[in-house]
Amino acid sequence: MISIADRRAYCNLFSPLVRRPIPCYDARMNRPAIVLVQPRYPVNLGLACRAMANFGLSDLVLVAPRCDPACTRAKKFALRGAAVLGNAAVLSTVEDLRPRYDFLVGTTRLGGRYRSHRFPPQELPPLLAHARRPAIVFGNESRGLNDRELAAMDALATLPTEAGEKGSVNLAVAVALFAYALSRPGAAPAAPSDPAERRRFASSLADGLTRAGVLKPGDRRHGRGRLYAILEGSAIGERDLRFLWRMLREWEARPSAR
Repeated sequence: MISIADRRAYCNLFSPLVRRPIPCYDARMNRPAIVLVQPRYPVNLGLACRAMANFGLSDLVLVAPRCDPACTRAKKFALRGAAVLGNAAVLSTVEDLRPRYDFLVGTTRLGGRYRSHRFPPQELPPLLAHARRPAIVFGNESRGLNDRELAAMDALATLPTEAGEKGSVNLAVAVALFAYALSRPGAAPAAPSDPAERRRFASSLADGLTRAGVLKPGDRRHGRGRLYAILEGSAIGERDLRFLWRMLREWEARPSAR
């Protein structure tokens, strides 16, 4: 099992500068649980269950719900998600999630402390693919997740809107959008590149940049390490690495690169 520290390190490495996801997510095998923290309104609860059922999700957890999951109004709006609602687990606190799930993704529309990087839904599959039992955690309708709850998460996610942090999305709509994004089939796995070959390419590129004056001789080692970290974070495949080698050799053959 991947440790929490390793998962958080992976989240930090998978930054906006590296947009190539690892294509190993299986929408059928990596289905996350949906966690609603203190949901207040039966209509939202029912509609969230309906959205989950529509997109193949069935594991619902309610943390200290403020409305009755068994009420008639929630059942009315759940429709074909009635089974999701009826089988929902009820927990007391967010901390109670950790024994059940090994990767928690908290949702928030705000930036700031504990919220430095937030993934849009379509970028979550590479993270969830490394988890055995992932869960997407939503705060309640009035306040969302607080700092203490967000600090317990392994990664954060958000729904980008034109209004930025001032924009907000209804809870049931947010669940539907995340469920849709995570129900898409993953791409066929690409042939991975050899780690030794990646290191060799990073070293050759650093040498070329040093000869061209882009890197100072004293910075070559640091530059080589940074280049290798970028290649590792991008999960580059064998085919793409061959393409980069070809580009490097063509560049080195030019007089301006010598």
